[in-house]
Amino acid sequence: MNIKIQCSCDTRYAFEVEPVNGRMPAAIFCPKCGADGTEYANQLIQQNLTDAPPPNNVPAVKPRIRLQVTEAHAAPPSSPPMSGEASEGTAAAAEMCHRHPRNAALEHCVVCQKPICPECMQTFGYLCSVNCRYRAEQEKIRVPVYKLQRNFVERGAVRKSIGISAAVGMVVLALFGALFWYTLSGSKPRSYYTLKVPPAKGGTYAQFLGPNQILLLTKNKISVHNINTKKDAWSTVLEDPKPDGTKNSAGKSAPKETAADVEENDSYGYDDYSSGTAPYFIGETVWICLSHRAVGVDLTSGVVKHNVPFKGRRVSFTPGESTILVVSESAPTKKIVTQISLASGESKSSEITVAAREKIGLSKELPSTVLPTAALLLKYELDAEKVNQPSIYKSSSEFFPAGQNLVEMRVKLVEPKITTVQTMKRPGPSKLNSGTSSSTSTRAVAEEIFNELKRNDTGGVRQVDESRYSVTLHRETEKTAPDWSGDINGLPVFFPMKTVDVLTGGKTLFLFDKQNKKTAEAQLTFPIADRFTTGYHKADAPCVEANGTLYFYDKGVLTAFELPTGAVRWRLTSVGITGIQLDQKGLLYVSTTTAAPEDIQYSEQIKMTDAITPLVMKVDPASGKILWKSEQTCDQVFLTGKYLYVTDSSKKGFAMITAAEDAFGQGSRGGGGLRIYRVDPGNGKKLWSFNKVGVPENVDFSENRILLHYSNEIEIMKYISF
Repeated sequence: MNIKIQCSCDTRYAFEVEPVNGRMPAAIFCPKCGADGTEYANQLIQQNLTDAPPPNNVPAVKPRIRLQVTEAHAAPPSSPPMSGEASEGTAAAAEMCHRHPRNAALEHCVVCQKPICPECMQTFGYLCSVNCRYRAEQEKIRVPVYKLQRNFVERGAVRKSIGISAAVGMVVLALFGALFWYTLSGSKPRSYYTLKVPPAKGGTYAQFLGPNQILLLTKNKISVHNINTKKDAWSTVLEDPKPDGTKNSAGKSAPKETAADVEENDSYGYDDYSSGTAPYFIGETVWICLSHRAVGVDLTSGVVKHNVPFKGRRVSFTPGESTILVVSESAPTKKIVTQISLASGESKSSEITVAAREKIGLSKELPSTVLPTAALLLKYELDAEKVNQPSIYKSSSEFFPAGQNLVEMRVKLVEPKITTVQTMKRPGPSKLNSGTSSSTSTRAVAEEIFNELKRNDTGGVRQVDESRYSVTLHRETEKTAPDWSGDINGLPVFFPMKTVDVLTGGKTLFLFDKQNKKTAEAQLTFPIADRFTTGYHKADAPCVEANGTLYFYDKGVLTAFELPTGAVRWRLTSVGITGIQLDQKGLLYVSTTTAAPEDIQYSEQIKMTDAITPLVMKVDPASGKILWKSEQTCDQVFLTGKYLYVTDSSKKGFAMITAAEDAFGQGSRGGGGLRIYRVDPGNGKKLWSFNKVGVPENVDFSENRILLHYSNEIEIMKYISF
């Protein structure tokens, strides 16, 4: 029988049905809205049965329903038929879910065997209701797990989220733990390796060749020690006999010394290694100047590549851009100048006669501004009898390597002038005479006492050489370059640079090209530091040349001069500069102090209430702008790759002891310690500080490793770095 139904939702659908006892064999629902159409279908069946003729011997058939939707509304998809339910060539009757009659059944409840659809299974699994779940629990019926069941899926999601959260938490906890450990321990230097150093005459020199190699040098031995293997990679004995006709690296025989020469040389005395200069590195070769010869050693194998003997007593060993200059003397007026080519190791020597250095003693009379106390008069009387009493010279001659040239600076005194300047402030009202109380500052009283002791020791004055000198610059190897001569007020000092040479005297600065032509003259604000003018040998220079600029510092100002014109690009006031360094980007790191300009004049004044402390600052080389200041105590600045270190060997926290030593003129006796700071080059902030008891003889750095050289051992410190 064909039944056609129109639902209240305006959906029309039709189906074939075989009534059972005049009624629908099963419930029927609208395929669109799910409304129950069974009763309406029963009415249509009764109406059709009333109008139809009685059947004649109609065979009994299995009731079935064939649904046909006439509207353009697709029926919801049904699950594929269970095995055994489809028959070939005919449409089998679909078994519907007993809870959701519009849905085809997928399985049967394992308890009551009622058909259930996927929607039921998402809620109860292989059960049809809460009652069946209760029965299964009571009767201990095994219920399979349906993986798409909602609570099972939710529990899996919860377990997964908990697992992910736990893993993330453990990772975060591990990171915080690692950061905490790194901050407190991992980033701080620890003792990594110790090497015992046997006693050696003249001492031992040690420095890094790399993070895993140490160069060790004594008077008669050089070696490279490997930290990883704890063994020497190579070791070479340095023989240093007096010249006896052996051939030098150029293949020429060195002149033999006569008996008179040997006797004369011995009267001067040969320096041991401790008074010599540090080794000089050029590529894979290290040059060492011994008492009688300069030696070039291959750093990879330890083989002596160059052996250059020289005659006479060694005076100086000065590496240059392309040559090494060794100056020796066989007599006070005979200088032997030996030039060694860094590229080939070839050498040539020449003997130059110079004028004898004649001293002019300084006045023994006290300046009229100095109070002649008994202690000061006694000191002046004792100092006047010393052999090393300060004096000035009528004439002198010094030699410098300046690129391919050898520069001789001849100095002759024209007009002596010694000026006495105050180095201490005049004493004010005494805090002791005015009476002390509980509010009186202990530091102020101690400062007054120590300054009085200092004044009794030095008189609070010093003598400054403002004499007029005649200076001649002569270039030995540049035959076409004429000599330059001129007068300078103040002691002349010469500093060869890469493309220019610098001559200073007092507050005047001259620049020369390599052909001896003066290219610029400038006036300085202050003279250069005393350490560059005192002593016969100059260990360093108050200037650095880089990127077409000469950075020069006097006692109170750092100046950038454009090359070769000498035009001033910028000036930066900073009192007490001790050195400047450039990093790989060309930025300047300046070691200086917190001193004020008045501290230049009152250099001997002891200050405890407003003590002067060193600091480090980073400067933009283009503008002279200070990028940052790190006002922490430091002696030296070390740059190694991306690392910036500063060291402090002062008696921090012992201002009273330091002031007492200064007052008595005894200097520091050590006994303190060494403090090492690692500083962030970007902002100047201290990353960590490390204290070491005892002050080592030498400190060196290589990336994240620190070398501390003591008298009997070398200790390597190491820390973790990223």
